[in-house]
Amino acid sequence: PLGLTVQCAAGNITTTASTTTPTADEMVTWSESMLAQYQQGAVISIPQWAKAIVRKFKDGQGRFLWADGLGGAPSTLFNFPVYVDNYLLQSAGNTFALMLNPQCATIFRRGNFEIRPMYEVYAPNGQIGFLGFERFDFIVTDKNGLTALVLHA
Repeated sequence: PLGLTVQCAAGNITTTASTTTPTADEMVTWSESMLAQYQQGAVISIPQWAKAIVRKFKDGQGRFLWADGLGGAPSTLFNFPVYVDNYLLQSAGNTFALMLNPQCATIFRRGNFEIRPMYEVYAPNGQIGFLGFERFDFIVTDKNGLTALVLHA
């Protein structure tokens, strides 16, 4: 797997001044770095630790930039749905947040589907359990549909 940040076009990466947290202005610059025709349907992906930081950002009138989702809808940031992805690492030089238009990526299967019987766990009850595993990955087919906010190294 390549990872998303390395699939990002050079002009679509915004680097923060700080090694630990972006400013609200840097977040706005990053959110506007995606070309307008790719913004429709785009989503934001951030790790849990970054969510705790971003939820505190306010605009010039004291309103929070983060809007909690209601009724099962995802929370939003700059009117983009936000999803938590804890595979983004917390350290300088790593990605703080990603914005991706899913229509610009292709999902594909890596390897074969595996299924294994689990006799030992369920045998005392006269049952058999099964464990299935399949790995997926995706590749960005149009790099203009991906932007990254990266912490300064």
